Order: sequence, then structure tokens, then C-alpha cells
Amino acid sequence: VHDPRALSAEFIDLLIRANLSDRRRRARTKRFMAQQLDPCNNRVTVDVLDGLRRFDHPTLVIWAQNDAHFGPEWGERLRRDIPGAQRLELLPATGHLLMEERPEKFAALVREFLA
Repeated sequence: VHDPRALSAEFIDLLIRANLSDRRRRARTKRFMAQQLDPCNNRVTVDVLDGLRRFDHPTLVIWAQNDAHFGPEWGERLRRDIPGAQRLELLPATGHLLMEERPEKFAALVREFLA
């Protein structure tokens, strides 16, 4: 996150419990984090691009300006690659967990788009 105050102690405790509560979960989380923290590993997003390029339904792309894993250029790329993408909303001063960090803004954008 861009602003650590956005994550409550309760939320962090739930994340820790869900991902580190036993040996198997810790090993899985370690593998996942190693992949996520490697800036060259955008494989999942790249793997689904062909399908996204065929998705011609109205689409709103909401992206975090300060996402350490997938910078704003990824949001712009998806806006260009998805035929139905009507716009890209970059949330300033927001990190990877944008729905946790800016829930009101995220919800307002989704409500407006669906209306």
C-alpha cells in the first residue's frame, strides 16, 4: 500500500493467519511472494491478454498509481488491449491493495460505471 495506515491491525492479522498459519501455507506464500516480487514475472497478466483482447464488453480499468508490482503502465496497457475498455482511472497515492486503501473511491467509480 502507499499509505500503511490503510491496513488495520485486524486486516493484517487475518492475512497472516490465512497465509502463515501452518507449514504448507508458509511454503506456498513464500513461493508466491518470490514470484510477485520479481518485476519480470507478469506472466499471469500476459497469459490472459489474448482473451482480454477479445473481450468487447464495456470495461472500466481501475489502477493504483503507486502499485509496486504492476505500475500504471500496466493499467494503460490493459485499457489499450481490452476493446471494451472505456476508460482508465488511476488512483493517485495508492498502492497494490487499492480496494483496501481507497475503498470509498473504488466503490464510487464502480457504482458510477455500472449506473
